[in-house]
Amino acid sequence: MKPFLHVVIPLLFIACKDKDADKTPVESEPCQLISYVTDTTGSGAKMVINYNKQNLISGTTYAYTGYFGDTTKLSSTISYYYNEEKPSAISQSDNENVVRFEYDSEGHLSQKTWHEKKTIPRQRVHIEWANGRIVRVKRSLFERTGNADDPKNYVERDYDHIELNMDAKGNLVTLKRFSNQNELISVNEYQYDNNPNPFQKLYTIQGAFFDDQEHLLSTNNRTKVTMTYPVTGKIVVLDYTFNYNPNGYPKDGFYSNRRALDMQYKCR
Repeated sequence: MKPFLHVVIPLLFIACKDKDADKTPVESEPCQLISYVTDTTGSGAKMVINYNKQNLISGTTYAYTGYFGDTTKLSSTISYYYNEEKPSAISQSDNENVVRFEYDSEGHLSQKTWHEKKTIPRQRVHIEWANGRIVRVKRSLFERTGNADDPKNYVERDYDHIELNMDAKGNLVTLKRFSNQNELISVNEYQYDNNPNPFQKLYTIQGAFFDDQEHLLSTNNRTKVTMTYPVTGKIVVLDYTFNYNPNGYPKDGFYSNRRALDMQYKCR
């Protein structure tokens, strides 16, 4: 299956931490993330985030600068659409990829479906809720059974699922991954700072849930993850530290496995 709307490039980044910066939590969304730059293997990109009058994300533009600060090689814009302030679709106009959103009777996001050429289904996630929090996400892929250009010739097949445990602060503390045979693949345990996660709103809309970035659903910023693989007994522990601005927001971090630097905010 072709990747869509996110890039997965494993990268570990550890920055110097201001020891006193994360002691005082700040108010909910006093600042909005408006841009950041990436730096991966010598080439980079700048991402700009636009908001509408309701302060909902209306678009994101990626401008790839090439190697060593060369002029822009490529830019790509993703547009966001809403129905009563709930995301209804996002689209990448240059390649006609579209993600569509559906909601249950209580207004919770119940599924997201990725399409190529606007109508060809490729991937879907089904989202289950309990007490106002996501507890399970099931992923399915679509298998072609006939003419590739006819959406009716695609059959949905279960692929895998994750189970999520969120704490009272809205942070993801445990994530379990299971195969389509319900075999436990891995267990992730997370720790956080007390500072606001600037990517929460963007990830809630754009995230794929199966991209190893599920911690971005959280209120705060991940500072540690312990990954356990039951089949092999392997345990991996990663620590993350950040610099913070005067409002308590990180000046560096991650989004979609890419290093985020020079994070810029609009604060009220």
